Amino acid sequence: DSYIHKFGGQHLTDHISTKAQDAVYYELSLLAGIASTLDPQHKASEVEQLLGLVSYVTSPIQRGIYIKQIGHELSIDEEILHGELRRIKGATKASPNRPKSVSALTKPYSSRKTRPQQYLEDLYLNLALRELNLIRILVEHGHRPYDDERSVTHFVLDSLADEDLQTPLHQRIFARLREGSVQSEKLIHDSDIEIAQHCTSIYLSEYSAVQNYESLSLEGWRKRSGPIVGIDQTYKSDVDREIQWFEWELHQQLEFEWEMRYKDAVLSEEETLKMLALKQKINALKVKTSNPLGICVRRI
Repeated sequence: DSYIHKFGGQHLTDHISTKAQDAVYYELSLLAGIASTLDPQHKASEVEQLLGLVSYVTSPIQRGIYIKQIGHELSIDEEILHGELRRIKGATKASPNRPKSVSALTKPYSSRKTRPQQYLEDLYLNLALRELNLIRILVEHGHRPYDDERSVTHFVLDSLADEDLQTPLHQRIFARLREGSVQSEKLIHDSDIEIAQHCTSIYLSEYSAVQNYESLSLEGWRKRSGPIVGIDQTYKSDVDREIQWFEWELHQQLEFEWEMRYKDAVLSEEETLKMLALKQKINALKVKTSNPLGICVRRI
C-alpha cells in the first residue's frame, strides 16, 4: 500500500511486469545455495515445496525444463522428480500405478554398483519424501473415515510400524498418535513445539507454493484478492498410494542394506538370525507392494 501511495498503481504494475523473476529458478537458486548443509529430512521438504511451484506450470515442456535444472542443481535423478511431481499434481487419470511410474521412482540411480554410498543416500532421500507425505496425510485427512471401522489415522498406524520410519521426529508423531495423547487433526497445535511446527510447515507447504508462485507474476498479483483453496477430494486413493509407495521405498532401502551387510558374509548364529528376520521383512514388503504397483517380485 505504501508503495502504491508513493509511486502510483501503474508504476507498481510496470515494475512487476519488468522486474518479476522466474519463481522456480529463484527458489531453486536459494535452495541450491544451502542444499549441502541440510539434513535429508529438511532437504526432502524443501524439494517437495519447490516441486509444488513446478506443478502450477501448465506447459509440460516448461515443467520438463524445470525438472532438468532442479535435478542438475540438486543432484537428484530427474525420474524421481517427475514421479514426485505426478503425485503432487494428483495425476490419477494418467495411471500413476503403472510399471513405468514405479520404475522411475524405485530404480532411479545407475550408481547402485558403482557408487553404493551415493545410492544409499538417494534411497534415504526418497524415503524421507515418502515420510513427509505420510505426515501430510495424517494432518490433512487423519480424522476422516477410511472404512466402516477405522479412520485414516488408524489405517496408517495399522499399516506401518514406528520403526519403519527413519526420522526420529516422525517416530515421535506416530508414538503420540498410538498412545492417544493427541489426535491427528490437532498435531499442528500439539504441546510438543517441534511436532507442532513441523506439522504446520507440512500442512501449509502446498498453500505457500501457490502463494510464492503467484506473488512473482503479474497475473497472480491481480488474482490475490481471493483465498487459495486446495482440498484433496480423493483422499482415500491418496492414502493407499502413499502407503504403497512408502512400503516400496522401504523395501528398496532394506534390500540394498541387506546386500551390503550380509551377502557373501560369514555370519555368527546371532547375525544369521538377524539376517533371516530382515530377509523375511523384505520379502513380505515385496509381496504387499508387487500387485498394486504392477511389479515383478524377485526374492532374495
